[in-house]
Amino acid sequence: MIAWHGLARTGRDMDAMAAHLAPRFHVICPDTLGRGLSQWSAAPAAEYQLAFYERLALALVDQLGLQRLAWLGTSMGGAIGMRAAANLLRGRITRPVINDIGPTLPEPAADRILSYANQPAAFATVSELERYFRLIYQPYGWLSDAQWRLLTETSCRRLPDGRVTPHYDPAIVQQFVHHPQD
Repeated sequence: MIAWHGLARTGRDMDAMAAHLAPRFHVICPDTLGRGLSQWSAAPAAEYQLAFYERLALALVDQLGLQRLAWLGTSMGGAIGMRAAANLLRGRITRPVINDIGPTLPEPAADRILSYANQPAAFATVSELERYFRLIYQPYGWLSDAQWRLLTETSCRRLPDGRVTPHYDPAIVQQFVHHPQD
């Protein structure tokens, strides 16, 4: 199973689900280009888009030698899975499971994402970053304090000046500018 995260998130978001599914599936939780521990794009206008992510998914699946696989995708990960199941991985994705996405992204949802992802805030402490995540990710629903802490710890990076910020390339939002059809 490939478990693919949302736009401004990381593969670590899938860790608890992967642990739950591990008795039945070998679960792969990649970090998308520009997020988490992956490299950042040298050509963000060209590479931060669903078509490129779909090609990355195909390369990953081919490298792993998978002929049939399940796909669990949240938000952007769901959009990548839908696209891949209809195109480059047609017939290979046999169990698509998607959440927090549909055939289109409503404009208010895109506006909300752009309001925080375009210029990620930076904070003096991880606790301050956690409070920020609790605010911008409130639509995720209820999470325990331990889950909020883990979400924060697995998706922050330290800046050269010592502050902490979300662990993604701010240029990921260029997808909305250069590829509005995504």
